[in-house]
Parts: sequence; structure tokens; C-alpha cells
Amino acid sequence: MKAHRGRGPTGKSIYFSHEPSLLEYAGCYLLLLVVIALSTAICVVWYPAALLIVGVLIEDSQVIPVTFMTTLVLIVFALFAVVMLAEPYFRQGLRRQEARARFLRVAIPLVVFLAVGVLVPDLIRVLG
Repeated sequence: MKAHRGRGPTGKSIYFSHEPSLLEYAGCYLLLLVVIALSTAICVVWYPAALLIVGVLIEDSQVIPVTFMTTLVLIVFALFAVVMLAEPYFRQGLRRQEARARFLRVAIPLVVFLAVGVLVPDLIRVLG
């Protein structure tokens, strides 16, 4: 049964949903594994990128380690939040048959952030 919008007893708009199959749940968790892999790749790529950016922007060598580690901690916390929030977001998308769209809403910004992490060090080297 396809999810569709209807009216509840109070007149409010509600979604009628279907019960996902085991295969759909497996696909949902496969999408979550892709998000985890993208997050891991972002951590690997942004480690040297963040060090290079901080080194270029900050002149005082004593402040660079603290700024660099703060930047990495913020990136890791943000990625951890994305991964933790993605799982229930994807599961709810299964019931509404929106899993693909929801995955793209999460994955596209991660891919863009990954691409920026790959390109920024090269741009700094070319411009600097």
C-alpha cells in the first residue's frame, strides 16, 4: 500500500503509511552505512585540510594546535549528530515511502562538504 495523505478524525492532515518489509529495512540501514562511510571519509579528508586552513589563517604558532583541534572536534560532533539523526529520519521515510528522497537530503550536503575538503587544500596551494 502506498503512503498517502488523508484527513484524521479531527480534520487535520495525516499520512497513512505502509509497514516496510525486512528487505526495505535492510536497504534503509544500507543507506545509513553509506552516510557513516561518507562521514568517515569527511574526517579523513578534512584532517589535513583543516590543518592547512588554520595554518594559513593564523599567524601565531602557539594558537594553531588549539584552533586546529577545536575545528576537528566541531566537525566530528556535527557528523556524529548527522549520523545519529539520520537513522530515525530514514526509518520514518520508509513508512512514508520517502527513503530515497530523505537519503539524498542527507547525502548531498555530505558529498559537497567532502568535495570542498578535497579541493580547498589544492586551492590554497595554488593561490598561496
